[in-house]
Amino acid sequence: MNIRFATVLLVAYTFALNPQSSMSQKVDEDGAQLIEAPFTYSPPTIDGVIHENEWSGAESNTVDFVDLGVAGNGGSQEIDGPDDFSYTFSVMYDDTFLYIAVDVTDDVYISTNYGQRLQWDMPVTWLNDSVEYFFDGDMNRTIESSRNPTESETGGQWIFGAEADDSPLPFVTAELMGGLSRPYGTGADAVWYAQTTADETTGNWQQEARFQLDIIGSPSAGSSIGFNIGLDDADSFDELTLDEGYYDDNNRDIQLYWTVFSYSAGEFSQESAHEIEELWGTMRFLEPASIGGWSIY
Repeated sequence: MNIRFATVLLVAYTFALNPQSSMSQKVDEDGAQLIEAPFTYSPPTIDGVIHENEWSGAESNTVDFVDLGVAGNGGSQEIDGPDDFSYTFSVMYDDTFLYIAVDVTDDVYISTNYGQRLQWDMPVTWLNDSVEYFFDGDMNRTIESSRNPTESETGGQWIFGAEADDSPLPFVTAELMGGLSRPYGTGADAVWYAQTTADETTGNWQQEARFQLDIIGSPSAGSSIGFNIGLDDADSFDELTLDEGYYDDNNRDIQLYWTVFSYSAGEFSQESAHEIEELWGTMRFLEPASIGGWSIY
């Protein structure tokens, strides 16, 4: 019995025990978690505020550490439950961009660890409250890290914190580790862009992001790419993070990923498993809907 088939059985068994998950989570023909992105004729404004009328046509998944979600290897690995940290992400696309909205339930919002400082010549965005986006644009599901230059040419890893063009700095593997053969950069007119807003009273926060299709493998209607999304949760600011040379990944409580293939909800994955494309889920791009020759959305 191969691993994929065995996991299909495991997923089916798990969802049978948890009807709520079975209603909200799809799987593809290989048993990997699946989300289907509808086509939109009305793209959202990327301002970090999730307006219901802008995202009503999107498909969503809700991730928490109990029903759906796998924790990464880093951090103190402490989480009290969905009210401490959980999120819903929504996806849709048009002829130019993939759009993703992330609505986060959090008990405290932190964006200040390490500020604008670099570590190993890289931003350490992941030690704040942030979102990590992973794309396998050529759908080769390699067992190698998605950070290698070849994979970055058709996808890679993006980590956006408070603002994609402010603080903390964004972590973009294609810029940091790729061959830079394609254009990158931030801004409302650039090939990728993200904005975040937070409620200082509750700690809840939202992020909207946009990725030009030709930097994630040029998917089109009817095609699929490998995909994963994860969130980093930090609950406190440490002034030492502003000191040169200091680094402590326990500033982060937990990484919570939508999928790490062959793991079950509530498990902790092994070192860097979230970078391995073979372990991700699938994003399928749906055909634009139409009735009687009229497009609907």
